[in-house]
This record gives sequence, C-alpha cells and structure tokens, in this order.
Amino acid sequence: AVTEEPEVVEIERIFPESKSEWFRIAGISHHCSRRDIGMISGEMIDDPKNQHDRDAVMIVEANRTQLLGYIGREEKNAYRKFADGRKRMPFVGFIEEYITEDGRACLFGVVRSYLGDEETVQKDANNDWEFLEKAFRIRSYEKRMEVLDQFKYR
Repeated sequence: AVTEEPEVVEIERIFPESKSEWFRIAGISHHCSRRDIGMISGEMIDDPKNQHDRDAVMIVEANRTQLLGYIGREEKNAYRKFADGRKRMPFVGFIEEYITEDGRACLFGVVRSYLGDEETVQKDANNDWEFLEKAFRIRSYEKRMEVLDQFKYR
C-alpha cells in the first residue's frame, strides 16, 4: 500500500496593525449552503427594519450581495462598541463546515473587521485575505481548521 506524505503546513498570519475584531456569523444555516464554503468579504450593515430585532446587524457578502447571517445577540454589544457608531463595517472572513457529535453537517462562519486609517485597514484586510486563500488550499480538514483558528487572534 502507498502511504501519502503528511501535508506540510507553514502558513503564518500577519497580525493586523489596525484595531480589529472577529465575530461569528449567527443564523448562517438559514442563509447559506455547502456551496458557500470558503473565503468571504463584504459589509456588516445595521438592519433597523428587521422585524425580529431592530438592533440587528446583517452580514452581507459583497460580490453576490447575499445575506450570510447576522451578528449574534451575545456579540452585538462588543460589535457596537467596536463599530463606534458606524452603520456599515467592511469584513473579510470564511465559511466552513463541521460535523456535530450526532453526525449532522453544519456550517459556521467567522468575519473580521478593521478600524484605522484607510491604507492600514486595506493592508490588514489584504493580508488576512491572502492568509485565508492559503488556508483554503490545505486539503486536510483538521490541518486547515488548525490554521484558520489563527484568524481569530488579535
């Protein structure tokens, strides 16, 4: 039997120079499917017309203007503090699949937004985008998740 060489993963994330924060995408399973797995970018937008929560913040993917989900209730105060009155915040992030203990496939997503001068914010978002692009080339789910976990820090 032929055994495969273990996948070597050496991807290091460049930490943002601007102020940045990450948030989980709540309600993702209502708006996305497996075809949405991968890297995402877009805006987090206040949604005062939301019939369930007038303080809701939508997470909208830029290219398709697709609603991916919302900032969860438990993270909304941290988001509001971070956004500092802004009604729209850009983000980069990813959607991935996981299997629950009872064997069901579920989606989760994470977005990161940045605050600072335009040039630094753009540089930080581009660096994270390149990091995510490399991470999604990793074939092994476990190794990819190990690497993607770095996206949540700093």
